[in-house]
Order: sequence, then C-alpha cells, then structure tokens
Amino acid sequence: MRRQIEKAVVIAPHPDDEINLAAQLIIELHKLKTEVYVLYTTNGDADPKIGNRRLREAIRALSLIDVPEKNVIFLGYANDWQEGTHIFESNEPVTSKLGKTKTNALKTHPEYCYRKYGKHHDFIYSNFKQDFKDVINELLPDLLICVDFDKHPDHRAASLTFDKVMGELLKERAEYRPLVLKKFAYNGVWFGKKDYYNVPFEPTLKEDDFFYSGAFHELESLAYIWDERLAFKVDPKTTTRLLKDNLLYKMAKKHKSTIAWYQMQRVINADMVYWYRPTMNCAIDAKVIVSSGDASYLNDFVLFDYSSILNEREPFINASNLWQPDVNDPYKSVKIVFKEPRQIRYIKVYEDCNVRNHIKRMSISINKSDFGEYECNNNGTALTLDFEKNTTINEIRIVIKEYEGIAGISEIELLPQEAYSNTFPFESYCSKTYKRSSKRWMTNIERIILSIRFLFTFKVGYEIRKWKEKYVK
Repeated sequence: MRRQIEKAVVIAPHPDDEINLAAQLIIELHKLKTEVYVLYTTNGDADPKIGNRRLREAIRALSLIDVPEKNVIFLGYANDWQEGTHIFESNEPVTSKLGKTKTNALKTHPEYCYRKYGKHHDFIYSNFKQDFKDVINELLPDLLICVDFDKHPDHRAASLTFDKVMGELLKERAEYRPLVLKKFAYNGVWFGKKDYYNVPFEPTLKEDDFFYSGAFHELESLAYIWDERLAFKVDPKTTTRLLKDNLLYKMAKKHKSTIAWYQMQRVINADMVYWYRPTMNCAIDAKVIVSSGDASYLNDFVLFDYSSILNEREPFINASNLWQPDVNDPYKSVKIVFKEPRQIRYIKVYEDCNVRNHIKRMSISINKSDFGEYECNNNGTALTLDFEKNTTINEIRIVIKEYEGIAGISEIELLPQEAYSNTFPFESYCSKTYKRSSKRWMTNIERIILSIRFLFTFKVGYEIRKWKEKYVK
C-alpha cells in the first residue's frame, strides 16, 4: 500500500533552487491534493545591489505552481560570510558579507523565528540548526525533499544540517517516520547537459568526474550509486517543445536577479531524479552497546559529517560523525539489542567515507548465531545484506576483525521490507513518453534569441554597469 502524502516540505538553500529541486514534483504533489511548503535556508543576499529582492522573486515564482505565499518559509540567514568563514563551521556569531549579524527577510513576510518568537536570531550555527528543526517539528510533513551534498557550501550546510535534524527528530518522535527524498541541485541539473532541445527529450544524465578529479565516489554525495536513483515521470507542462511555453521556464523568469531562466536548458529534463533516505530504521530506537567509542553516531541518520565545508577538493579526508573504537580495544564490537523482536529484511553498514580507512573483515552474528564475515565497501556506499524477506531478529552483533588505517562505521541501518515497498505514489519515468515533434527551425530560433538575450543581459550589461560605476557620478 502506497503512503498517503498530505503535507510536503521542500528545503532549498537559495531562492531559485526550488526549481532545481522540486518544481516538477510539486506539480505532481498538487495532483494528490498535497499541501506543499517551501523552506529557504538562506536569503541569497550576497550581492548588495540585490539585497533581499530574491525573496520576493521566490514568492512570485512559486505562485505559478500554486504554492501560496503563506506556505513560503524563510529562515533568514545569509549566504555569504566575511573573512572566509561560514555559519556551519562556527560556534560563535558570524557576520554576513553585507555586514548583517541577525536573521532578516521582508517587512511583509518576516523570517521564521521572527514570525514565531517576535525576534531576530543571531547568525550562529546553533540558531540555524534550531530554526531548521523547529520548522520540521511544527509541520511534521509526510514528505521532505531536501537539497543534497554538492560543491556549494550553502548546499552542503543545508544537506548536513537536515540529516542532523532528522536524526534528532526520529529519536524524539517514535511515531514520526516521513518519506525523505534528496536531490542534487548541481549534478545533472544546474550544471547538467544543455540538452533541452534534443529530440527525443532526454532524462537526467550523470556528469562524470563532477565532484573532483580522481574521486573514488561515483556521485557528489558519496553514499549514493547512480543506478539506485529514483526517476519519476513529469507533467507535460514541463516538457514543451519551446522553452518559452514551459512552466519551469516561466518560474525561472520570475527570478530576475539570477540567470536561472538561461540555465533551464540544463535544469529541465524528461524525468525528475531523487535518492531515497529511509527513516524506518529499526536501529534508531534500539539499544546500541559498543566496546569503546561513541555509539550515538551509529543510528543518528547522518552518513557523514566534517568541519570544513569550504574545502571543495577533498572534504572527506577528515570526516567526523563516526563510531571509532579505541585502537587498543581488543573487541571493537557493536551490539544492537531490541526491546521486542523486530522484522528486518536489510542490514546496511556504512564505513568511514575516507578511503584511506577501510574495514577489510568484520563478523556479523544474528540472534547470537554466526551469520558470516564481510568486507565493507571502500567508497562511501553501504554494504547491504538482504535476507530476501522479513526476518525476526532480537539482536545483531558486529565485530571488526581486520582493517586499514582507522576503523570506523558512520551508520547502521536495519530496515524492514516495508521501507522500500510501494512507497511513492508517483509514476516511474518511461522514456517512450517524451518523443516530441522536432520543428527544428522553431527551436533553433529560440536558442539564438536566448543566447543573444544572455549576452546582452549579463555580458554587455555587466561592462556597461562597470563603466557607469567608474565614470558616471
């Protein structure tokens, strides 16, 4: 039985990212009579000439896909910071590039904390995380769609904070197990192939070596495998022959402060691609006993974390959020015990994402009986064991036998079959649906017009603005 989705929240790091992440999905959600909210973690206010104009543009854009202004939520935090800092990395108050120190939004549409508490919050990570959590805790949506980890620090901050918040909520609210989808805003989307005018209309394509040269990880979020993506069908209003008729392009045009309209040639695809993060993890509310180290990291929903989100090239070298047994610990073991027997089909073990550290051999026992010995995946993805059907389990024990570098496990998921069965009420993508008539002369004319518009708006226009700033008083 597919789950009913009465309320959904889209979490976007900047105004215009709602298009990249979920505009097509929002259209499908409205068909299900779902109430949709959009949460922006930053104001996108790095440019002093723009200020908070992007917030007004976001409201106008969302109105085109029937998201009312009352369902638009601004956390009110900045997206660029002074002196090479970032709010995610600071335990002290920070100052935005524009010199602001507190949350802010529009006079007619204040940020979340001001609407809820009647005051602005200082720019400090603890406030950011708490505001983030308060929104989800207040709405308790059935579906959450969040930006995933990529190159942009604000995207990283939103993705990692979301994972931390979800881990806390899942432990605090035993009854709350929402559907969670994550999506890249860059790979295959903003920086995707410029293929809108291709016939047949193409699906989302993975960019090779997108993250960094020589990466061990297949995708930007190291825990994912491209072949495990979810691909959903999109509405015909977002697959029109001409871009000018496309609903997503019309949304992008409302974002006048950015080049979102031009990027739609890359953003809009014949499908919408997501990765599923199951929340029905039986380990969340189990008793976790370790021979040494911090057991809390093993069932906190966070697959990886680290201090330097500004490190673009190799951010995972000093990754944290791991259970690491003491070097001198002779047992190096984890035992997960349930108060009552649980039905489990899948065991998923994520080791340290740093490829220099690797568990080469570990034993697993089920209900005090040996189950086997296994090697973890040394690329950030999960070692998955499938019982093929739900199996009654009282306890699970994992013992690290052999490893290289430093032994560490970031997360253990114990999932019932129901975690994956008939979960999403959306039609799967079928490529045969999107063979559009070409009429090449029409599309070629539109492409030329877009290129000329882009040139004059952002190339010639930029030079004119520089000249005015220099010579015109």
